[in-house]
Amino acid sequence: MAQAALRAVPRPVVGWAFTHPPRVPQAALPWWVRRRAASTSYAVGAATVATATPDDALPGRHVVLLHGGAYVLSSPSAHWRVLLRVARAGRARATYVEYPLAPEHTVEQTTEAVLEVWAELARRHPEDELVLVGDSAGGGLALVTAQLLRDRDLAPRPQRLALLSPWVDLTLDDPETLHLDAVDQVLPRSGLLTAARHYAGGRDLADPLHSPINGDLSGLGDLLVLVSRAEQFLPQCRRLAELAGPGTTVDLREHDLLPHDWPLFGLAEGVESLQQVADFLWD
Repeated sequence: MAQAALRAVPRPVVGWAFTHPPRVPQAALPWWVRRRAASTSYAVGAATVATATPDDALPGRHVVLLHGGAYVLSSPSAHWRVLLRVARAGRARATYVEYPLAPEHTVEQTTEAVLEVWAELARRHPEDELVLVGDSAGGGLALVTAQLLRDRDLAPRPQRLALLSPWVDLTLDDPETLHLDAVDQVLPRSGLLTAARHYAGGRDLADPLHSPINGDLSGLGDLLVLVSRAEQFLPQCRRLAELAGPGTTVDLREHDLLPHDWPLFGLAEGVESLQQVADFLWD
């Protein structure tokens, strides 16, 4: 099943979307989410926030998702399927953040927008313990967010982060990554680098503001990192686990023969992985 999904992913189409991101209006809160749970959406600065609360959500449990898409794309429906599965497995409130995208916005605007959203969520839900999930580029943004909250001494801080195939090093220039570019059947390196340059807005791609693996990796709490051995983000995820400093624990789980960000594809392996995420966030 996983092999079939790998063959079915149109890698050239993904690369074209990264370099020519379409701007089709999409609701941050899809209609089918509104029908399944009490929900609301609202603007916070340049971001849109959508929150859904399942009927059986336990008090205080609240998971926030920062979506992937190479910082240039968003897919609310696909990411809500991931988010709601985690939320329902953990009986938690769920929030999706539609943050400002490149090339219209750059990293400074995006990171500040996410921090503003985080503060607003804490204000609206003061009794909730916020935990953070990010996939692909959203995984990198989640790690940066945790670093900025720590550095600015802002509360609350997420004590648990779950990162799915996270992109934590925008440079993509180490030999093992170059080798895996030929193996990865989802992510085209050239398209990723174009998107990265748009997002960086003139900054060095190695800057910790968007390549958090080069920043301070201490004091970030517990991290779960899921990655496939068939994707080019594998080397940087391994380095993230190796470089974790005091006060940071990284539970790195590697999988064989799965596509990048496999929970988005509706695979049985993805369902199992999202249950692992819920177990990790609320064990």
